[in-house]
Amino acid sequence: MGVPRPPEPVKYFCGVLASDRTIWAQVRPRLIERLGSIEAETQWLPFPYTDYYDRQMGQPIERKFVSFEPLGDPGGLAALKTWTNELEAWAQAEHPSGRRVINLDPGWLNFQQVVLASTKPAGHRIYIGQGIYAELTLWFRDGRWTPLPWTYPDYREPATIAYFMDLRRRYRSQRHRWLKSCPSGF
Repeated sequence: MGVPRPPEPVKYFCGVLASDRTIWAQVRPRLIERLGSIEAETQWLPFPYTDYYDRQMGQPIERKFVSFEPLGDPGGLAALKTWTNELEAWAQAEHPSGRRVINLDPGWLNFQQVVLASTKPAGHRIYIGQGIYAELTLWFRDGRWTPLPWTYPDYREPATIAYFMDLRRRYRSQRHRWLKSCPSGF
């Protein structure tokens, strides 16, 4: 019989879509306050993959990823997604246009998985509480991150895969230090 034990910590990140980059200057410090210092951040890149957000957010929409220094509990993903939804609503209320100008998609990474949070149910998503679902987006297999049939197009891009390879390397180093400091049983 298996014995339940606490999970190993994970590295949190956030996928950001914005139609007005100026709001990022207001959202970024709030993310840092909640998740800790930003460890790795991509440049803003065009987001040509879908027009799904155009009506709500306007155009052009740009994408970036940020990851956070501290490791965290993977069980906190539902609460984090709920909070980022509230942060999006705050940003919308603060923006002069009154429209949604930022989309925040938190997730976490460990050695084998890149997991995203979503409010939308689907056959490949698992309910994790608070109206939130978890989706395995990338799977580490044969020495590389492997997209799955449902993986979003921007998560399949070589630059995104390279970003997550770097995060995995950073996670490995942090995990090693964490294992050295924790009591036996892991």
